[in-house]
Amino acid sequence: MKKTLLILLFVLMVFPLISQNETSGEKSYVKINLKYSSDYVFMGRTDSLAAPYLSPSISYYHKSGFYTRGSLSYLTTADQNRIDLSIVSLGYDATSKNLYGGIGLSAYFFNQESYAVPSSLFGFLDAYLGYDFYWFEINTDLSLGMSDNMDVFTGIEVIRIFYLFDSKLLITPSFYTNAATQNYYNEYYNTRNSKMTLGGGFTKGKGANGNINNVNNVQESVTLEEASKFQVLDYEFSNSATYRLKNWRINATAKFFIPVNASTVTADGETVYEEELNNVFFYSFGIGYIIK
Repeated sequence: MKKTLLILLFVLMVFPLISQNETSGEKSYVKINLKYSSDYVFMGRTDSLAAPYLSPSISYYHKSGFYTRGSLSYLTTADQNRIDLSIVSLGYDATSKNLYGGIGLSAYFFNQESYAVPSSLFGFLDAYLGYDFYWFEINTDLSLGMSDNMDVFTGIEVIRIFYLFDSKLLITPSFYTNAATQNYYNEYYNTRNSKMTLGGGFTKGKGANGNINNVNNVQESVTLEEASKFQVLDYEFSNSATYRLKNWRINATAKFFIPVNASTVTADGETVYEEELNNVFFYSFGIGYIIK
């Protein structure tokens, strides 16, 4: 699987050189960014122990549409201080009138002590397509998540961008829904099970939504009955504000996640419990600087 990831990275490095993009007249630029996020929420799921990240990143956007990006995520929880996640991405974006789209490949490097829900994943192959209807935009995306197994992720988003104060301030409300398989989630639960102490606790997080502690003293393999089932996993309501001041970009985002379709957890062939899903509120703040 990791060899496949390296091949795909090479393809994405070559692809932009043979592609055309209507925006090729624009200048290439570098963006340096620093973002704080309140938690790591994935498909509406999060560990009961919050994972607030402080994430510096640097990106290069070529006028052809090619881009590359690298980021680090530092876990700021008092007793967990460490670099919890590193990401390296390559991709290509293209625009033609009201139609836009792109492809990308990202390699994820989670710390072995990470309790983030998708910590078993080491790469994503992404594609997206969107259309601007003037009053609103619709985006669709398709991703392959790579771990010991493969997962399929899809999403559809409806957004509206409001330009205020001579387009210096952008307000972007949106609605997004995800559907996916959950092999990665099955691995997440098994990681929690393997870290469980005889008292039923964990050396890392407490498990998804705090409920895995209901599986007391279970040392057998844990299985999610719905792991390979493709289904809707959450609905997301979001509002983002971005202020543009010359080369500076200041952003604040708030999201509300409504997870659906709870998983059924089994151990040693017996049903243990049904996952309890809780709505999640997320926020982030960021500041960036563009160098042209």
